[in-house]
Order: sequence, then structure tokens, then C-alpha cells
Amino acid sequence: MNFSRTARMALVFAITYCMAFTTYSQDNTAPAQPAAKAAAQDAGPAANTVPAQVTENSDAGPGAAQAEPAAAPAKEEAKADKKKEGKKEKFDWKKSHIVDVANAFVKEITASNYEAAYKMGGTILREKRTLEEFTADMKKWAFDRPGKVEWDNGNNALPVNNGFKLMGKYTPKEGVAFPVYMHLEGDAHVDGKTRNREWSAKTKWTVMDYRSAKSMMSRVSDGSSTILDKILLVCAIGLLIALLGLIIGYMRGLKGHPRELWLMFFTKLTEYSAYGAASSIFVIFLQQDVIMGGEPLGDTNGYMYYMIWGMVATIITMMVGAVCDTIGVKQCLLIGAVMLLISRFCTPLSQDIWVVTFLGFLPLAFGFAITGPVLKVGIKWFTTLKTATLGFGLFYTLMNVGFTVGAEIADYFRKHHADGMEIFGIEMTTYQAIIGVGFLINIPDFIAILIMREGAEMTENGVVIRKKDGLSGEALSTELKSNVAERRQKMIREFIRSVIATVIVGLVAVAFIYAEVHTWKVGVVKSGIYFWSFVITAGILAVGGIIYAIMSLLGSLNTGASLDRVMKSVRDATEETIRQLKENFSQKPFWIYMAMLGILTFVKLAFYIFHVMFPSYATRVFGYDFPVVSLFGTLNPAMIVFLVPLVSVLTIRIRSYSMLIFGTFLSALSVFICFIPDGLALAIGDTWFGTWLFDYWVEAPVGNQDPFVISLVLFIIVFTIGEAIWSPRLMQFSAEIAPKGKEGAYISLAVLPYFLGKIGATVMADILTEKYFASGMTEFPDHEMAWLWIAIMCLISPIGMVVFKGTFTASEQMAEDEANAVRKAETA
Repeated sequence: MNFSRTARMALVFAITYCMAFTTYSQDNTAPAQPAAKAAAQDAGPAANTVPAQVTENSDAGPGAAQAEPAAAPAKEEAKADKKKEGKKEKFDWKKSHIVDVANAFVKEITASNYEAAYKMGGTILREKRTLEEFTADMKKWAFDRPGKVEWDNGNNALPVNNGFKLMGKYTPKEGVAFPVYMHLEGDAHVDGKTRNREWSAKTKWTVMDYRSAKSMMSRVSDGSSTILDKILLVCAIGLLIALLGLIIGYMRGLKGHPRELWLMFFTKLTEYSAYGAASSIFVIFLQQDVIMGGEPLGDTNGYMYYMIWGMVATIITMMVGAVCDTIGVKQCLLIGAVMLLISRFCTPLSQDIWVVTFLGFLPLAFGFAITGPVLKVGIKWFTTLKTATLGFGLFYTLMNVGFTVGAEIADYFRKHHADGMEIFGIEMTTYQAIIGVGFLINIPDFIAILIMREGAEMTENGVVIRKKDGLSGEALSTELKSNVAERRQKMIREFIRSVIATVIVGLVAVAFIYAEVHTWKVGVVKSGIYFWSFVITAGILAVGGIIYAIMSLLGSLNTGASLDRVMKSVRDATEETIRQLKENFSQKPFWIYMAMLGILTFVKLAFYIFHVMFPSYATRVFGYDFPVVSLFGTLNPAMIVFLVPLVSVLTIRIRSYSMLIFGTFLSALSVFICFIPDGLALAIGDTWFGTWLFDYWVEAPVGNQDPFVISLVLFIIVFTIGEAIWSPRLMQFSAEIAPKGKEGAYISLAVLPYFLGKIGATVMADILTEKYFASGMTEFPDHEMAWLWIAIMCLISPIGMVVFKGTFTASEQMAEDEANAVRKAETA
């Protein structure tokens, strides 16, 4: 396949995409600007890695030195440029009074003047702890020894960014240095609703908490470990051994398979590490970093952009997936890898919506569309019928390991590079840097694909290298040449229909502009913006139809060549999907199948909510320094890796439908754990569980240890256990109730309910954001209510499975009877 042609196709597609979105959003600037301005509060200003040397006797002044008068015009010009780009002035914490406050507090602690430090602390510090408790904490963290602190990092912290978190290294005069952190409130004496959170030299800082950030391994190595440390260490070693044993078990079963299988597994691990790092921050990146008209997109526009991109990416996947059959696994993976490299290289270079779309999200969509299906097809090519199960098992394990690694990468950058990075003179935001890491991860991925052999395949008799079948290629060329006139007529009709559809969508868009549809609202429901989103999507699909027809016509000019064959594959895949829909729509089993998948979609959408809504929710409700990615992105896949094989072994004799009901009920009801009484959550927080969560993981200061976080983590744990029960059985049940010989068609169409469900879930996320934790709010008294609506959504799945139990079990029994009849016929 000629890559330059593919690139040109992507570029044309991107131009239309951006023109439609820009037209809509520029007419929507009135409602978008206030949200965008407030959204800037969510960005963590701070992690400058140049150390600020601080000693016990620091004499630094309370503010930064004033600039030279001659430099004032240049500074004003720089500020104007930043405002033009939609950026917020950074808070230079190293030159602010915050360093002096932290310094003075540390000085009193190292001198054992605990009462003086206690009085220097803020109101929350004194309210939450007595002097005796405070003193005990300082001694527990080994701060009672003379030494000094070097602050080298900092970022916004606390709910609604009410404070700041300094991070540094404490070096005692005797002993080994260790990391520390301090939370400080800004202008705590001012009412929360009127507080200015754009910190400056005039901000009054008060200490909330001061703690050690020693890692578990550091405490074990220096002899200061606790019983909890030892228990966690034993568990970690045990889980690591179990993971290695699981992977080695798969590898033994796959011994003798071609190297392409292992290279593909490596590709899987690297790609899902890159994707796992970026997937949970895509929406917040769009909302805060992507600039259009001098302002960030804001909440609603960010959600809608992501929804439209997701719909377009899914449709591209359905159309392009069949290209693998034409050009092979290696060529498909190479094209996908190049697309992903382009996307992850270019996205960090600019915040402009045109650049981000042209060279970022559209290549990403094509990369996912090509790479995703091919990785699954590759397992089929590189395994036998007997070993395919092992191949998919290792595939699933590495996918979850990749997600876990990616989540940790994302939160590492959010913590240590909260103010972004500068590489070769190019400034990147935190989220651009996270996406850029994917580029570095994809480089060895690309090299691994290059090492693959073209035509490698695993057969029952061993590894073979198949050469391209010249006869079949010649036959295909002959077929394409024989019907070229007929095909061109069809392409011209498609082109005309697509042009007419584009004109109609354009007229609707013009009418929407004159009617000011973007201003339509029903309460907090921005119905006008949602209408615009569907018009934009329709426009993209209509223009996509034009590009599709043009590419087909260009391919027919050189009949039988690469482009003509590729477009034939795309056409055949599209026509086959349409044919399957038409054929199956008239069959009752298909509607039962779709109804079951549609019902189960509601509980599956909880994953989507965590990727789309949770990052914005957590940064506002819990603070920028909260681990918004790894809380779900690490906990969930890490548990799934171990739970799925265990649950599968223990429940092998239980019917799939029973497991689906039990598992979905467990997952859906787990959301209600968010509403356990605060007293119970605090009681749990006072145990080793709270120490592990608040002190070791979240690094929440005393005074900001929200009991809701305990409830949230318990909910994720129980939800994941339920997922380990129902998720593996969903695919099995899908295959079981599909009519004999139509399993592939049914499974290939299984994406439709989830595809439609994501549209509703995105709208739901926007409505919940606007109502309970909008960017302009200074308090979130009802943020828990968002989870009530999510719980109700999830409950639809198990309740629906129970209500329609008779229909679904009858289909399951019919499929089982059919399978038994086939088995008897084969043995007769």
C-alpha cells in the first residue's frame, strides 16, 4: 500500500473534520468562554525541576525581586502572547513567600520547637490534631533530627486548588536523605467562594501538613519499616511471582511458535502502555490544553470533540479492518505504527486545534483502526487451533499489564512535571508530555514490526513462510479489470450521493448558525450543542463518503494495483457489514443477541465514565495532586490479570448466564458503596487500609483525607471482582447463543450497542459535570450524586438480565441443543 496516498487521504479527512468543528465552536464562544476560563484552575502550575536550595537559616524575602523597568514592555508583550494562546501565567513558587513559610516551619521542627511550629500551622492543622498528636507525627516521620530541606518540585493541590504541594528532599546532618512533601493552604482566611486561587507574592500561606514520602522499599532497607510495609512487600513479591508464573505458563504452551508471535506480543505490551498512559487524559487534555479562538475548549466542547472522534474512529475501524486480508499483518502493523508515531510526535508540538486534529487525533484514529484488529488477527495466524486459547490468554494478560504501566506513567508525569516540560526549546504541557512519551514507547514497537517476516504463519505442521500467491493476485487483477466499468459507475453514484448528503448537512449547519442552536438549553442539558455534535458527525461521514468514492475512482485508474485492491477490501468489508445487518435484522435470534448486549452495555459504560469524566471530576473534587489515572487505571487491570484466571477455574461448571447475572449485579451494586456513612468510611480509614491509601498512595494530608476516597476505592475493588466474573463470560455467551455458522457475524456486530451507548454516556458525563462539579464552581457539596446516577445506569444491566431471563435462557438452551445435535451427527 502506498503510504503517501494514505497520508493524503487522512489529511483531506482531517481538514473537513476541523472545518466543521471550528465552524460550530466559533459560533459557540459565548457559552464556552466562561467554562474555559475557569477550567484553567484545574491545571497544576508547577513542577519546575530546578532545585531551590533552602537551608535552616534561609533569609529569602517574601516575594520575588522586581523586574528592571526597561524589561517591563517585553514582559507585557509576553503576557499578551500567552493570553492570546489561551495560557495562564505560571505561579513561580520558588520566588514566592511559600518557600519562606515552609522553611520557617521546617526550622522549628528540626529544632524540636513543636509548639511553635504547631502555632505557625493553619487552622486545619490545629483542628485535626492536638499538639501531642502533631508532635508524635513529626517524630514518626523522623523530622526531629537537625537537617535541611531542598524543595525541588511543586504543584496545585487540595479540592478546587485551594492550596499547593511542595515536594523536596530532607537531608539530616546524620543519616540518609529522604523525600518529603508539605501541603499549604493559600489565603485560608478568605471565604472559599471569594478566594483568589491565582497565587502570587501577596498570597498568605499556612501549613496544613508535613510528611515523609519514603517509599516502602526505602523503609524496609533502612530498618524503619512497619508491619504493614512487610505485609505489602510479601504480597507484592507473591503477586509478581504469580504474574511471572502465569506468563511462563503461557510461554511454555506456545513454545515452538514463530518469532512473529512474540514480537506481536511485545507490540501489544508497548502499544497498550502508550495508550493506557494517554487514554484517561485525552478528555482533560482537550478541555484544558487544546486552544481554539484563544481559549481552551472547556468542558462541553472537550466532551463533544472526544465523542465525535470516538464515533469516527469506530467507523474507520469497521471499514479499514479488512485491509489486513489484502496486504498482510506486517504491512498493516507498519502502517498503523507510522500513523501512531506521527500522532504522538506531533500532538506535543502544538495546542492549536487544527494541528492537534490534523496531525494528532486523525492519525491516531487511523492507527487504532488498523492496529487494533490486526493484533487479534495476528494471533490467529501465528497460533494453531489448539494453542489459540493460550495466545489470546497471554494477549489479554499483556493488555492489562500495559494499561497498568501506562496509568503509572501518566500519574508520574502529573506529579513530577505538573508544570509541563521543555525539550529542545519546545514547551509542552503535562498532558502533551504524557502523549509524547507514547512516541518514545512506539519506537521499539516499530523496530519489532520491522523484524517480522512477511508471510510467516503457524500451521498444524509447524512454521511456514508463505510467499505471495502470484496466481491469486493475477486472478484478482483480472477480476478487477473485467468489471472496472461497472465499478466506476457505482463509485460515481456513491460520489454524487455523498456530495448531496454533504450539501444537505451544510445547509442544516447554516440554519443552525442563524437559529443560534448552540444557545439552546434545558436546565443544565445543553441540547443545542448536542444537536451540533450530531450534525458535525453527519458532515464528517458525508465528506468521508466523498473521499471514499474519490479514492476508489483513483484506484480504478490503475486497475489491479495496490490502491485498487485495498479499496476493494474496504468496499467488501463495508458491504459485508451492511449485508449482515440487513440479513440479521429479520431474524429473532439477532434481536435477542442485540438486546442482551444492549442491556449489558450499561454496566460496561462504567469503564468509559472512568476514562472520560473521572479525571476532571477528581482533579476538582480531590485536588490536582490526586492520582486521577492510576486510581482506576492501575487498580482495575492489575486485579483483572489475577482474578480472571482464578474465577475461570473456580466457575468452569457454572452456566454463562448465571455468571453474567451474578457478576453484573455485583458490579452494579458496588457503585452504591460510594454512599456508605462517613463514620464507617473513617473507621476503615483508621485501619491499615487507610494508611496504605492515604499515606502510601494518595499522599493526602491530614485535613484532606476525604472519607469518600475510601468509599470510591472499595467500590472500584468490588466492581473489578464483578467484572472478573461477568466480562470473560460475555464473549462466551455471545458465541453460545449465536446461530451455528454465524458466530463471526454476530460477534463482529457486537460493537454496535456499545458504540451507541458511548454517545449517551458522553452526554451523561457532560450533564453530571455541569450540575455537580462544573469548572466555575468553588464548592462541590453534591458531587456524590453523580455516582448515584452512574449506579442507576449500571443497575439496568442486571435487572434487565433478570427480567428477560426466560428469553435469554431459552436462546442459550436452543444453542446448546443445536450443538449437541451436531455432536451426535458427527459421532454417528
